[in-house]
Amino acid sequence: MEPEGIVPWRYFAKSQIPPWVRSRKPIGWIEVAPLDWSAQIESHLGRSYARTFLAEVFSCVAWLRADDPYDGDWRLWKLSNGSIYLAPIFEGKWHLERANRTFRQTLTGDATGLCATELAMNWYLNKIGIQWMGDSYVKRNARRLQSFREQHPEGSAIRGVLD
Repeated sequence: MEPEGIVPWRYFAKSQIPPWVRSRKPIGWIEVAPLDWSAQIESHLGRSYARTFLAEVFSCVAWLRADDPYDGDWRLWKLSNGSIYLAPIFEGKWHLERANRTFRQTLTGDATGLCATELAMNWYLNKIGIQWMGDSYVKRNARRLQSFREQHPEGSAIRGVLD
């Protein structure tokens, strides 16, 4: 039994995880309280990227949704592998399509957020130059997000958007 006030990590059911990654250590997730967002974002991504992280993820969601902005609430998720990602609180599915990128996918709000966060980090790393970054906070977080995406039930659809 968990001590009062402690929320346990959540994990995908083994049947939801793609067969080729089931043997890996599962990656759990837990929601970050809104008052803790700034500290978590800065500790995971570094001070320089933390200032623009939220705006960049928001703009990536708008880009993925063909410039149809989402003005609802968001959640910040902390992963047991040391990564974080931002996802809109949206119960339905979103149709993502960009004719100039040749992708058409339908994803949940959570998967859209994971996709947008990974996309925002990749754009940031390309903007400043990955070689210069060495083993930066952002680069480590992006690698860890990729590991989580591989275990996500919608991982292949997310990959279809990112590739």
